[in-house]
Amino acid sequence: MIYLWKDTEKIDQLLKSFAKIALFLDFDGTIAPISPTPNSTTFSAKMKNLLLTLGKNPKIVVGIISGRSLSDLKSKIGIPDLLYAGNHGQEWELHGVYHHMRISKETSSAFASLKKSLRNLIKDFQGAAIEDKGYTIALHYRMVKGEEIRQLIEKFIQLTNPYILAKEIRVMKNKKVLEVLPNTHLTKGHIAKYFLTHITSHKKASKLLPIYIGDDITDEDAFNLLFKGITIKVGFGTASSARYFLEDTKDVEKFLSYLSKIKPEYGNNSDLSSRATYLIGAK
Repeated sequence: MIYLWKDTEKIDQLLKSFAKIALFLDFDGTIAPISPTPNSTTFSAKMKNLLLTLGKNPKIVVGIISGRSLSDLKSKIGIPDLLYAGNHGQEWELHGVYHHMRISKETSSAFASLKKSLRNLIKDFQGAAIEDKGYTIALHYRMVKGEEIRQLIEKFIQLTNPYILAKEIRVMKNKKVLEVLPNTHLTKGHIAKYFLTHITSHKKASKLLPIYIGDDITDEDAFNLLFKGITIKVGFGTASSARYFLEDTKDVEKFLSYLSKIKPEYGNNSDLSSRATYLIGAK
C-alpha cells in the first residue's frame, strides 16, 4: 500500500479525469473513531459538515456502507439523501426506498436459536455484549479480560459450527467482535457494486470513479471488487488489497476536506486516454 498523501499528483489527475465520483465510506474506524461499545461511538460535527458539503456536490455521490444496522447507521449520521447500506450489505436504502436480503425460514430459526444461546453464553464473561442488529448478530468482546477471550471464542465456535456446517450462517471476525450473518453472497463489496450500477447508466459507467475507504477486514471485499478505483485502508500494519492507506480517522477527515474542494465542473473535460491507461493497468 502507498501512503495516499505521497501520491496526490496521481490522485488529483484521476479526480480531474472522471465526470463523477462515487465515494463509499465505512463508519466505525473510518469516519468515526472506534469506541469501547457501539452505543458510545461519537460522530463529530466537523465530519458531518464535510459529508453534507460532499453530498451537495453534483459531481459526488456519497454512500455509507457499515456493519451497523441501517436504522442505527442513519440515526448516527443524520443526513438524508445519502446512499446507505447496513449489516454488511444485507439491508440498504436507495432513492429513499428500503431494501433487504431475503433469508430462509431455516436461517431465521437458526438466528433465533443462536441469539438465545449467545445471550446465555455471555453471562459467564464480564464485559462481553451481544448486539442484535436484525439481519446479523455481533458478539463484542473488547471489554473482556485478556485471559478469558480465548475461552469465549472457543465457546462461540462450538455454538456456531453446527449452523455453519448446515450452511445457514457464516461468521466474520472483525476488530474485537465476532459477527453472525446469513449465508448469503452479499458483502460490502457487492453492495458497493450494486450502488454503482444505479448511480449512472451503463454507457456512462466509464466516467464514474469509485473511491472506497474502510478500516476492517470486512472492507477487503470492496477493495478487491473496486480495484479499478481508489481503494483506501484506514490504518497500516496488516496486509490489505487496498491501493492506498490513511493513518486514522483524522487522516480520513483531511482527505474528505481535500475532496470537498472539488468544484462541480471539475473533470467535465476529462482526459479519456489517461483514464483508460489507469483502468487497464489498475491491477
